[in-house]
Order: sequence, then C-alpha cells, then structure tokens
Amino acid sequence: ANPDAVNIIAARVLEDNFPASLHQDILDAVGMPWVATRSRRQRDPAFRETIIRIYEHRCAVCGFDGRLGRSDLALEAAHVKWHSAGGPDTEDNGLALCSLHHKALDLGAIGLDAEHRILVSQHVHGGQMVQDLLLRFSGHELRAPCSGAANVIRAYTDWHFKQVFKDPPRASTA
Repeated sequence: ANPDAVNIIAARVLEDNFPASLHQDILDAVGMPWVATRSRRQRDPAFRETIIRIYEHRCAVCGFDGRLGRSDLALEAAHVKWHSAGGPDTEDNGLALCSLHHKALDLGAIGLDAEHRILVSQHVHGGQMVQDLLLRFSGHELRAPCSGAANVIRAYTDWHFKQVFKDPPRASTA
C-alpha cells in the first residue's frame, strides 16, 4: 500500500546485509523492479582507484586487463569482507577483480585460503566455459598487489570463508 516505505525497507535490508554487486540480482529474484539505495556508511571514493592501481589494472584471479580507451573495462574493486558487513575501504581488504570473479567472490563461488591461494567451491558446476573461467584457478596463487602494497589480511579472508564461501572447496588444480 505504501511503495515508498517498501523501497526504504528494501534498501535498508540490501545495504545492511549484501554487497552492492548483488543488489540488482536480489531485487530481480523477488520481483522488485527498482530500489534506491543510500548507504548510511560512506565509502571512500579513492578505494576503487587505489585497488585497481595496486593490482596494476589486472584481475587478481585471471589477469584480465581489458581497457576501453583510457578506462578499465569490466575491472572492479572488490571487498573481501563486505562493506555492508563492516569491511573497511582499505587495500588490505580489497582485490582488483574482473566483473565475473567479483560476482563469484561475492556469491561464495570462490574464496581465498590463508596463503592467498584461490579456493573454488565444489558447488560450482557447468560446461567448458566454467572450467576455463573458474574451475581451473582452484589452488592457484592470487596475483599479488604491487611491491609495497598490503595483501588482504587473514581476518578478512577468514571472515569471507566462514560467512560467504560455499564450503567445501575443490581439490587444487595447480
């Protein structure tokens, strides 16, 4: 009866519980065409720029480095511990990921172990493209940030493994 109230409630649920990369998928799944979100916790506008720079404009999983003119193409700054769960906008909580691997991280299809090796959930399945784009990275080392930059700290990889990753991981292909 009150679409504005529904919009406010839906926005709060999304912001408090899910990373922004999943908001539209959730809205589509429940049949809500649009929700205006306003994060109560401000994001650092330099986070994306810093993360993309320290990973040298490449996906930390697959190395994708596409550009359109001077702009990165499908390269995003991902939080390992979600911003909505209190994760900070710091280089020790961020990864440069292509849009596919960012979504896979946020959904728990991939994760990281304590040595920064890529974990792939046993729940991931599909054809040859899934093999090529996800499964083959199981056990591979994550691309490290440039010299002097901080790796993702264990507290954030542990949080992601416990709260998001779809356990159990596959055996390593490395």
